[in-house]
Amino acid sequence: MTDPYHGRPQSWAKHEILKRYLGPFSQKVVRGLKNLETPIDELVFVDGFSGPWDTATDDCSDSSFMIAIAELRQAHDALRASGLKIRTRAHLNEANRKAYRRLVDLVAESSDPASDFIVETTNLPFDKLAAEIGAASAREFRLVFIDPKGWSGYPLACLRKLGQANTELLINFMRYHVHRFVKSSAEGDTESEDRQFSALLGEDWRERIGPNPSGTAARDLLRERLRDDIGFRFAPVMEIGMARREQVHFDLILATRSPVAVDLARSVEKKVMEDYEKRRIPSDQMDLFEGDPDYARDWFIRRRREAQTSFFDKLQQTLKGRRRSIEFKPVCADIQEDLPLTKSAIARQLVQLAKEGRVEATWTERGAKRPGDSDPIRIVQNSCRPDGQSTLF
Repeated sequence: MTDPYHGRPQSWAKHEILKRYLGPFSQKVVRGLKNLETPIDELVFVDGFSGPWDTATDDCSDSSFMIAIAELRQAHDALRASGLKIRTRAHLNEANRKAYRRLVDLVAESSDPASDFIVETTNLPFDKLAAEIGAASAREFRLVFIDPKGWSGYPLACLRKLGQANTELLINFMRYHVHRFVKSSAEGDTESEDRQFSALLGEDWRERIGPNPSGTAARDLLRERLRDDIGFRFAPVMEIGMARREQVHFDLILATRSPVAVDLARSVEKKVMEDYEKRRIPSDQMDLFEGDPDYARDWFIRRRREAQTSFFDKLQQTLKGRRRSIEFKPVCADIQEDLPLTKSAIARQLVQLAKEGRVEATWTERGAKRPGDSDPIRIVQNSCRPDGQSTLF
């Protein structure tokens, strides 16, 4: 059988991350929120730019919305089999009328109202979609997938309407394309792109982005907006490299308020990216790679090693200014927001730092070999200097 992702490994990585995130996300969110004062009884997936576009299969099984429907249905059935009476709804939106007609035909038989599994469609521009569905209700939890055909089309005002409580956003930020436009737009050369950047990043984006505009700077400003303007607690990034080039193509940004979601995203990222490196530079195309293919194939591994090298600095930054120690779980999430490390990798780093005398091995007080969620994390202070000052390692 022909691989539907042949020649487009980036799409495979994006879809595989979505696929591997949705199932555990559904289970953890619903089970974790059932004990709230207002329990969650509806799980909603919103695809703001469904398409279909550029699929290689007749049934579009290699599209984000069909992958989402399959994963959501599997998770829905598992939750109901365990006794949780959850309702699951997939809201698929596409603004292009021709693509929308095909979308409607493809999902016509996907709903199962008898078991509370609903697939619905709308034919709206993204701003109209945001205005129509608004914020999530107190009894639902949403994951909004934002993957436009171009690099823009999802203004910050729309993200604000959608991104209130009980919501996560998964945004495909086309960093490579943004990088091409952001420099010329920052210099005032392209009025159209300037309007789009202002809508996405805020009217003051030039001042906020600084004197060296780049795709990375634009991405990080968007992450700031998601946290500061909308109220998300975390905005971790999963970088997807180009095929046969050592360069980032796009970033998947997860905007969430949950440390559990951050850890899940990093676990999924590790599993997917280890396989992606083989797809990105196939063995029979090594000689076509622009650069050193052996070096590039270890790209994600090198990113993780770099993260381990900078781990202690990030730990100090996380704990700086805190009057009391913080438990491992929130410390872990703060670190994972910026570093591509799993929870177990962070625990191993802390154990090693404890052996080196740089953090306190608080977990040994309960007879454990590594930190658990409630163990306090404290950096060991140096003995006082002659001048009476004490510093952290």
